[in-house]
Amino acid sequence: MSSKSLYKHIEHARSLFLLLIKASKLNGTRGACLYSCVFLKQYLDKFTDVTDATIKGGSGHCGVLVDGEWRGHYWCEGDVNGEPWVFDITIDQFVSSPFICEPKDTLLLQYASGPQDVIDQHVLEMGFR
Repeated sequence: MSSKSLYKHIEHARSLFLLLIKASKLNGTRGACLYSCVFLKQYLDKFTDVTDATIKGGSGHCGVLVDGEWRGHYWCEGDVNGEPWVFDITIDQFVSSPFICEPKDTLLLQYASGPQDVIDQHVLEMGFR
């Protein structure tokens, strides 16, 4: 899958997620990042060639670094042609970009995930598998 095609997929996934937010009467993406990741992981698995799509995230000294401060946040990571990528359709909570879809080693933002077992437990507590 080309990076251009993947970018279009992530753009489409974000537009679908925004429709879900609107239908749920939520006001924007703030606080919806874990929900977006559950949706995005399923989208990546079903409609793209991304392999090993995983929900990542954390708080405290992990999450996403914005203006020198760690912000609790969730996003997805996966492999594209053997290269790790980051996918984030709710980054607009923190920066002006509507979404992130790029190789991990080219990111301008710094992402750091907490322990995977803790993240997986958060997903389960929300009622998802």
